[in-house]
Amino acid sequence: MKQFDTPMNSIPGGGGGASAAPARDGQLQVALAVAGVSKLVTVDPTQKPFGTDPDGLFLLTFNDPKVGISDLQMPFFKSILKVLLPEIADDIDKIAEKASQKIDDVANIVLVAEEAL
Repeated sequence: MKQFDTPMNSIPGGGGGASAAPARDGQLQVALAVAGVSKLVTVDPTQKPFGTDPDGLFLLTFNDPKVGISDLQMPFFKSILKVLLPEIADDIDKIAEKASQKIDDVANIVLVAEEAL
């Protein structure tokens, strides 16, 4: 399992210096919610940064053959995500239930919602 390469490094506030408190960006929770729906995806939260299988999970779409989530399963993904991030449940409700969207696009929505808290 390869370590997760952060594709969202160009987003303001996504970095931080050595003395900065770790920002809660929701990436791990998005990955865990994907893994909670897909039998093809695993997440290793013990790695720093966390690892995913398949590699480059956030660069894939939900309906990618390596992920295997359909439009019908997107509500389940959102339900799991709301359990993991209840403080942004209203924002999660607004996520489109289209499996053709990139996982990174949803992670960006979660990041913006977390930063707004």
